[in-house]
Amino acid sequence: MEAAISTIRRVFSIKGFDLSGHYLFERSIVTKVILVAFVSALFLQTLMEFNHFSPLMHFKGEGAIKELKLAPGPRVKTYSFKNVSPSFGLVELEHFENVESHLVDQVFISTFPRYMRKKVKPFAKAILKLSELHQIDPFWVASIMWTESHFDWKAKSHVGAMGLMQLMPKTKSWLYWKLRKKGQFLVVEKNNFKYADYFNFKLKSKEKRLYKYRLVNIELGIIYLKRLLKRFKGNHTLATVAYNMGPSWTRRRINSNLPVGQKNQYLSKVKLAYQKLSDGLWQLKL
Repeated sequence: MEAAISTIRRVFSIKGFDLSGHYLFERSIVTKVILVAFVSALFLQTLMEFNHFSPLMHFKGEGAIKELKLAPGPRVKTYSFKNVSPSFGLVELEHFENVESHLVDQVFISTFPRYMRKKVKPFAKAILKLSELHQIDPFWVASIMWTESHFDWKAKSHVGAMGLMQLMPKTKSWLYWKLRKKGQFLVVEKNNFKYADYFNFKLKSKEKRLYKYRLVNIELGIIYLKRLLKRFKGNHTLATVAYNMGPSWTRRRINSNLPVGQKNQYLSKVKLAYQKLSDGLWQLKL
């Protein structure tokens, strides 16, 4: 306000006006009208510059101005896989950032054969969200899950592997111990965990515990895949074989200069599943 008053005094100190003494009238009515209009406009502009008409900005400082400019409205939710390289084939994962997440969820489900979509639907969002969290190719994860359990969360192999990702109990315990050793937590253990972030449907109270266990199985499987990928220096073929045959077996084959992945039925199934899923991505570009 002081700056505004100072500006007015400077304007009125021109020839023809004296605020400290007598008022001298040496101008025509037209000149006075122009001067008054000019001073009024300048006064209003000064007030606006100092944000006195904005209760959101009053005494908030420069930080408030920046915050207001950076937040014009709610951000559209999308998936981001910037640091992820596709496992098999040419999947443009970076394209996900241009499509709303709920549309990606729908297309992801539609890439599966019709007879499988009912089983896939409850876990589609969880696969995408957890893959984004751990920055891993979601289509690779889905292909492994398809091959391992056909999305049957009750699946159990003859050797004791269980769940959607068919984890062995010893592997599950070892992975959990590794997380705890690093002071890390699964998403279901975090204070900000919400079921709605991972499932596109409302869960009944009695279902929540079961779906929490299913999330644990998916995330531990993803963490294991990520570890295998790192161990085999980003080679998805070796990591896929190691998920099925074990990393020690795979390493022994490599050290013995023996082929890994040739005539491997498991690897062929995963690659075929990945191709079928990735072929459906054209829908995202419609």
